[in-house]
Amino acid sequence: MHKLRIALLTLAVAGSLALSACSSSGSGSSGSGGNASAGTVGVASSYNASAAAKVVDAALKNPTLIGITTPLTKKPPTGEFIVIVGTPTPVALLKDTAMAAAAKALGWRVVRLVEGTTPEAPAQTMMQAILLKPDMILFSGTDVATLSAPLKLAATDHIPVLAETVTGSPICEAYAQVALSPISTSRQAM
Repeated sequence: MHKLRIALLTLAVAGSLALSACSSSGSGSSGSGGNASAGTVGVASSYNASAAAKVVDAALKNPTLIGITTPLTKKPPTGEFIVIVGTPTPVALLKDTAMAAAAKALGWRVVRLVEGTTPEAPAQTMMQAILLKPDMILFSGTDVATLSAPLKLAATDHIPVLAETVTGSPICEAYAQVALSPISTSRQAM
């Protein structure tokens, strides 16, 4: 984290210096020499470094709100079974843990499955999730193209799949069908 802060601060200072140099070069006469210009850049860079440090500090703070202020019109259903398919990275574990806590607060049962690191692992883990017959599957960090067969099976089994921070374009038709299905209708067709 410290290296990231230093890198961001260095980038902000370098940008400030470049902008200060550009803005201070046109007002003096051609015979004014370099001292006045150098002094202006020196003052501007220390001021801008302080301002840049404040911007960096603000950017590194954790958010305290999610930006959604509209209350729900009714209480979400309880007793849902959710499977979270995640990648084996620390950031995915942190995000998935937060999602599981939110689901548990709603009275939902949650199972987290972690993908392996082989090329076939994402599809295998998604198949494992489908075999658990959940009410919904959440996944992230995986190229959708590697999940074509499991997503078609999820659609056939009427299991909604919600993805975020994924790659792959275009999204396959099976995923589009599944992702648009609401949880409440996922089991009605069975």
